[in-house]
Amino acid sequence: MLNKTYSYVVGIILLISMVFTTYWSYAMTDYPPPTETFIQNLEAFLLVYLLDLILVLGTTLTTYRMVRPERKEMFRSSWWLLAMIFITFIISYFGSSGVTIIIPNAPVISFLQFPWDTIIMIVVFFIVYLFGLRAGYRTEDLRPSLRNRSLQKNFRNKNSPLEIPNEKLLLRFSGLMCTAAKTSQL
Repeated sequence: MLNKTYSYVVGIILLISMVFTTYWSYAMTDYPPPTETFIQNLEAFLLVYLLDLILVLGTTLTTYRMVRPERKEMFRSSWWLLAMIFITFIISYFGSSGVTIIIPNAPVISFLQFPWDTIIMIVVFFIVYLFGLRAGYRTEDLRPSLRNRSLQKNFRNKNSPLEIPNEKLLLRFSGLMCTAAKTSQL
């Protein structure tokens, strides 16, 4: 069970560290000094990236270990979101509006230039989205929603028999929303 002290301490630590990494990111990565080289910019980016990764994964794993067993499913079903965020950081940095815009003499990575960076993001997001769909799980809050959707669908089509549609399919489509909503209730 999480207590308020833990929540406040973790929240303050994350706030301070994210303010620092955001400042560092803008000062050293997004708006570097004019004499900065690509390697210096890459080092600054990797420092920010690794700090954010360690902070987010560390606090998520620590909180996961402290919650009640029935709440752990929420954490297991949300790893796809963290993967999407950190994959986006990397592809955005090396993509067409990333380091090649910031540092004029940066080496161009041809497979991450426009439109390929966008196509790669679409493919990556689709794969992560599929993982997100598979991570959905049935909650007590979801059951009434599934029944209501079934009733609304049958109300529109008066000739169809009153039955609950494939709940597993509806669960997959609405599982992402439920995971986000349940996470906010911690």
